[in-house]
Amino acid sequence: MTSAQSNGAMLTRIDLKLDKTTKDVVDVEARNIWVDNRKYEKDPAVTKLLEAYEKIATPLANRIIGKLEGNLTKQTNDAGESGSRSSYC
Repeated sequence: MTSAQSNGAMLTRIDLKLDKTTKDVVDVEARNIWVDNRKYEKDPAVTKLLEAYEKIATPLANRIIGKLEGNLTKQTNDAGESGSRSSYC
């Protein structure tokens, strides 16, 4: 299984060369291929499924889960961390 980029923006092509006798992999080539999703029609069944999940997920995604009381800065400490422990939600 492979994953390239996000939201189906890429496919990965993998070519394996096998030894005919041992069946061992003797060479591997892989490359990512950009996919222009604008060239393809949306699948109505998949669109319907996504809309159903979006309806369920939207209220959860839009709820407030924390509050920041203070400033976030880019200043780092000796460990390379920025912000303060009190700014983590």
